[in-house]
Order: sequence, then structure tokens, then C-alpha cells
Amino acid sequence: MQGDMQGDTRSRLSQIHAVFDEPGLGRHIAAIRADAGRRVASTRAPDRVVTAAKFKHIRGSDNALMPIEGSIMMFWARPGSDIISRLEKAYANGEQAPLHEVNDIIARQLADEPIPTLDAASDAVLASPMHFDVRYGTKVLSRTLTLPEGAEICLLVFPYNGGDLNEEDFALDQFHRAGETVEFPTLLVKVPPKLSEVELEAIRAVPADQVGINIGEASCCPAVTALVLIAVALATHAGIWQEIGDQMNNVRLTESQIARLGPMASAQELVAVRREIFEAHGV
Repeated sequence: MQGDMQGDTRSRLSQIHAVFDEPGLGRHIAAIRADAGRRVASTRAPDRVVTAAKFKHIRGSDNALMPIEGSIMMFWARPGSDIISRLEKAYANGEQAPLHEVNDIIARQLADEPIPTLDAASDAVLASPMHFDVRYGTKVLSRTLTLPEGAEICLLVFPYNGGDLNEEDFALDQFHRAGETVEFPTLLVKVPPKLSEVELEAIRAVPADQVGINIGEASCCPAVTALVLIAVALATHAGIWQEIGDQMNNVRLTESQIARLGPMASAQELVAVRREIFEAHGV
């Protein structure tokens, strides 16, 4: 059963990636950027940032929202929804049951959902009352995020090497249509990886004013994230995440590699390898 689900998920992700071979991608990006220039811009902090507690991982679990070590998970939800507060409590306390409940909600909202064309995906962004970019300091992590019509919640992941981050440097740049005030409740979940002592030494040597290298951009193209929201959601199926988790746990730099690279390049490499794992799985 799980193998069938993995195959189905891979098939649908392949269909999504094929959408980007359609003509007109540049035209859609230009239209979205022009639209953002006509909107009312504002900046705010994410609602909540939490570090995930230790979870007991069950091999073969169908819970797609189990935390993946070496990532920062970002959720945004429908205004008025209690899902963000439920997830915050679950991740902070290591509670699996609420994650199963939210995973079921995502599965239901994706059931038999057709793969959108570029035209449809772009139109959805242009029609949205608000879309937003995610930044860490001046580093844009992802652009043009919104909540598709009918969706309860969305998820995006960023690669993370476990180093220091200043929570107050996370920011959401919002672009509202004139007269709109909607804001999506947001949650960032930090899931540090297990690091060797030499890796920890390298991470700790990153200067305080350069810790932005400890987090990477979303692997789906940062300029057109809005056009792959459905791909992000589809990738929350458990089979893909079990595979990603296994590979993330095997990311290591040896003492000789760190000595050759130096602390800064080592920190960046620990992020880059994790980003490549996400990218290889279409997340």
C-alpha cells in the first residue's frame, strides 16, 4: 500500500514538473511581479517560531508531518483556523497524534486535486487577496506564497544546518490587494540535525553577523514558488518524507573535509547538501 502511494506521489510530482515545460513561464513571472508592484506592501514577523522536541520515529509510519532533522518547516493556514496552534503544541511537546490529524486534513484537501496549468496557478496568485515572501534578514527564502482556494493549510521546508539563527530576523513581506487585510497564521518549526563534534565546531565558528548561511532557500525555484504550491502540498505524502529523512540523517562532513573547507564553507555545504536532497525529491 505504501509503495503504491509513493508511486502515485512520484507520478503526480512528475506531472507538476512537466508543467514547467509549458511555454510562457517568464510571462507569468513578469505578471506576478508587476501585480506585486500595485499592491500594498507591509512586513511582519511570523506568528510563532518553535524548536521541535524529540519525536520517537516509527519506521514505516504514514505520518508525513513528522519533523525532518536538518530542516525548518513553515506552515501557513486559513485565517481563523486553530491548526497553527495545534501544530505548535504538537511539535514543542513531541505529540504525534495532532500531526496525524493535520496530515489527514492535507490528504483530504489534495484528494483527486487536478494538476493546475501554469495559467491556472498564476491566475490563482493574481486573484489572491494577499501573497507574501519569506526572508531571513536580507536573504529571500521563498517568494509569492499564498493559500490556494479551498485549502486549509500549506507547508514549505527550508534546509538548515543546525547553527544559530536570530528568530527576530525572520520576516514575511506581504502584498495585499487594495482594501484587503487578510493575514495567514504562520508557524516556523526548527528541526536541528544531529551533528558530529567537528561539525558543531565549524557551525559555532560562523560569525554572528553571518548566521544567515545556516538556512537555505526553498528548493522549488524561489522566483516562482507560487506556481508550485500544489507540488509542495503533494510532497507531504509520507513515502517521500520517509525517504528524505533517511537521506538527511546520513549527511556528514568528515574532519578532513572541514579542515579543507574551513568553517564558513563547511556551514554552507551542510545546508547545500540538504537542499539538494529536497530538490531531488521535488520538495
